[in-house]
Amino acid sequence: MSAMPKIIEGTWDEIASRSKELVGHHLKVIVLDQVPAPERSQRTAEEWVAWLRDWAFNRPPLPHVDDSRDAIYEDFLK
Repeated sequence: MSAMPKIIEGTWDEIASRSKELVGHHLKVIVLDQVPAPERSQRTAEEWVAWLRDWAFNRPPLPHVDDSRDAIYEDFLK
């Protein structure tokens, strides 16, 4: 049984920096895009809390779901 393949993702420079770890391994390189993805913005904890609070108060209302025991077995009781 063979081992699960290891997936390493990043820019060429990031992958090349791990070359010692990859020596002797069979590799498959797939180029995903022409330019590197934009850097992810790092939010502070306060920014995350503010974003979550805003989302919680402004999200669309969820439909009512009757999850009572009677509703679950409603079709079987007819």
